[in-house]
Amino acid sequence: MPPQRRVSLKALLVVLFMMLFFSAAGCSNELKDKALTEDVLLQGRMFTMELALTNEQRATGLMGRESLADDQGMLFVFPDTKPFPAEVSFW
Repeated sequence: MPPQRRVSLKALLVVLFMMLFFSAAGCSNELKDKALTEDVLLQGRMFTMELALTNEQRATGLMGRESLADDQGMLFVFPDTKPFPAEVSFW
């Protein structure tokens, strides 16, 4: 029987973020002004997450939104940094 591998949640999130980052990097310029979203399933519940991929998008975040549905949110995708995870601040 092959040995079992234990995958941490952090490693899984890194892979997810990298997949999202590289798939978004190949998008056409017409998507620049439109919000890029991804449906994410967490603990049996579906969420529509807006992706903040650029420095400008990460700096703006959800600022200025008048409302946000219970099943919506934002994923902040940061470039690959060494060592991971990089220290980031939110307010």
